[in-house]
Amino acid sequence: MVVGETKAYNYEKVTHAINLVLKGARLIGANPDLTGPVENGIVPATKALVAPIELSTGKKAYFVGKPNPLMMRNALKKLGSTREESIIIATGSTRISSPASNPK
Repeated sequence: MVVGETKAYNYEKVTHAINLVLKGARLIGANPDLTGPVENGIVPATKALVAPIELSTGKKAYFVGKPNPLMMRNALKKLGSTREESIIIATGSTRISSPASNPK
């Protein structure tokens, strides 16, 4: 059961999602954002839409979108980045280091 942002959210769809999850479907969210900006304010985003399903089923969603660690690892692997470089990139540090400059 994948939940993403939509304007077509309604009680029937939430009920259907709850029943799918209770029958064993995994609950997957597109991203963990609670709200999103629009011209006249904010709108509920994926985490807000997933919350009633989580609360009704007792199951926590797995979020595949930003800032998913699996997404980061796959992207860094594609770039040929090392584990240490990955930590620096993921934490936003501007310090550049290498295993040779940080002996253990």
